[in-house]
Amino acid sequence: PYRFFFFCMLRLNAVEEVTESMQKSDYGQFVHRALEVFHQANPSVLKMKEEQAENALSACVAAIFKEAIHADFLAHSWRLRFKKQIKSYLKWQRKLEAEGFRFQYAEQQLTREIVVNAPYSVLLYGRIDREDVQQKSGEIALFDYKTQKADKIQKRLEDDIQLPLYA
Repeated sequence: PYRFFFFCMLRLNAVEEVTESMQKSDYGQFVHRALEVFHQANPSVLKMKEEQAENALSACVAAIFKEAIHADFLAHSWRLRFKKQIKSYLKWQRKLEAEGFRFQYAEQQLTREIVVNAPYSVLLYGRIDREDVQQKSGEIALFDYKTQKADKIQKRLEDDIQLPLYA
């Protein structure tokens, strides 16, 4: 929680070392960008054949990772790691769409001012990874993409600040 507060809320940065190879955080940014590009071009995978959807997402992944692979061939392994998840991701996406949810936007910068005790307020700001809307009810679903394993995320939930803020 403290790291989140210092780095994200106060925007304080640690001294960065120059790295020549792709890092885990770079991988997360590439995943976000590939999914954003894919969903903007293909707002509904239910309208696509499975192979067509897989090929479209694979093409987005290849395009997004291309420059990184050119700079560092080892980034190729990160691309392959993401590529392994494509079928399960699209299966999850189809299930979501079958429940009536439709992609609205990705990587949207938002702010929200909350009045604490007039005239005092708190300004929250951040980026929403993805928002979908349920077509019949209007229910909004916010998604926070994670590239870590589920058990690792589960262990840190008690101290997490981000997910309770979404709620």
